[in-house]
Amino acid sequence: MKAEPTRLLLSGAQGLLARSIAWHWLASSPDAAVVGFGRSARLSDTYSHHLDLDGRQVPARLPAGLLGIDGHPRYVYVPCSLDDAAGLDDLISRARPHVVIHSAAALRDDDTAALVQANVSGTASLVESCLRERWADRFVLVSSGAVLGRPVIDHPLAAVLDGPADPYAISKRAGEQIAAALALRGGMPLAVARVFNLIGPGLQSRHLPAEVAARLEAVRRGAAPLLQLGDLSTQRDLVSVDDAARAVVAVAQQQESPDQPWGGLVDIGSGTATVMRDLVTLMIETAGLTGRIELREEGRRPFDAPTIVADTAALAALGARPTTPLAQTCAELQAYVADQWDSTG
Repeated sequence: MKAEPTRLLLSGAQGLLARSIAWHWLASSPDAAVVGFGRSARLSDTYSHHLDLDGRQVPARLPAGLLGIDGHPRYVYVPCSLDDAAGLDDLISRARPHVVIHSAAALRDDDTAALVQANVSGTASLVESCLRERWADRFVLVSSGAVLGRPVIDHPLAAVLDGPADPYAISKRAGEQIAAALALRGGMPLAVARVFNLIGPGLQSRHLPAEVAARLEAVRRGAAPLLQLGDLSTQRDLVSVDDAARAVVAVAQQQESPDQPWGGLVDIGSGTATVMRDLVTLMIETAGLTGRIELREEGRRPFDAPTIVADTAALAALGARPTTPLAQTCAELQAYVADQWDSTG
């Protein structure tokens, strides 16, 4: 690279993972700067999503440690859509980034059109804009460990899928492929950072740990001590939001050499498969409700992969393997939900 990678352009900048990426990037050097962008208007103290607290939809507030990002002298946020090619070109021209980290995405359970638009078309749009403007030396695509899911399906169409059967995972895989094809054709270094199951303060309610934390807090406040959840036999690789953000920054800032060119594929996870039933048990214990909760499981969803776990060899080589114990992250999530509840009444 011609210069140290200090100027970062960050998509989806007001989302869960990206807020922490911005914090770690700004802390990495006194010269580090971030231009964040996304669809939402500028938000000073909340994420761009809401939490479900016993049926109440409340804005997800930022954890205390991230409140200093907005207003930071080396951080700027610009509303800009991935659909706006001219706007993206102008933004890149003005930001002159050394690195682009593409964190914006539609999430699991969004409708199919939104998944394709954000995760495939939006990714292609940003890569093409970077190729036109030629400022970025590096492009990091934040993908998902879900692309590795292999459900057990006894059906002739399983051969057609040849991989995940979840539209979200399929859209993320297609985003990886289109980004790689465009980057190869245009000669732009690309890294794909597959982030596995996030857990921690601010997590969206659509994810199991956040759903469980909210229900447990409701029980602590007088609700019926019943947890009725889906099948909990699946195994997933859980990684704290902070550890994942630190790892994405490490990927972006990785040193290169003639025998170690920058880019490629990196799994960002713990390398440990946690049974979801064990996670729920740990969260019940963390909440101080052991022996007080009735847990009921519904039938298994046939298209869920039994196990998805990261290969952390590449991450370990960067010195960026996750270090936060799962029990600590569960406690931080539970405390965050309790604080959200107190602050919203």
